[in-house]
Amino acid sequence: MHQTLLKWANLSRCNLSDAKLSQSSLTAVSFVDSFLPRADLSNTILRWVDFSNTDLSDADLSDADMAAEHIIKKTSFKGAILHRTRFDSSKMNGVDLSNADLTGASMRQTLLVDADLSEAIWTDGSRCLKPSNGRCIQDQDALNLILQDQQEQPIYLIK
Repeated sequence: MHQTLLKWANLSRCNLSDAKLSQSSLTAVSFVDSFLPRADLSNTILRWVDFSNTDLSDADLSDADMAAEHIIKKTSFKGAILHRTRFDSSKMNGVDLSNADLTGASMRQTLLVDADLSEAIWTDGSRCLKPSNGRCIQDQDALNLILQDQQEQPIYLIK
């Protein structure tokens, strides 16, 4: 499926592990609940593609263009290669970016909500510390302050 033009397709609940979709253009395609580990989506244009609950672990999305106000929910990019990927204006909710390589990725106006960035390589090439949730924490002192603050927050029991 290399160099494929695909519009308005429903590929939900598909097993596309190791799929070769590089240099493709995918518009309004649903990959909901699909399995795409090690898939090659490099140099692919992705517009209004739904990756909700999709496994893209160890996939290659280098130079992919996903800039189009995507909502990406509970997607695993664990260990994925995301070099120079454009996520501009995306909302990434509950995504797993742990151990992913985001070197050179563009995340302008990207919202990371409950995103696991533990051990990820950030856009500037630096390593995110564990746990990095919702933002890349690169400084051990900053991480210690965050963890200390979380421990000091009061817990309210509602009866």
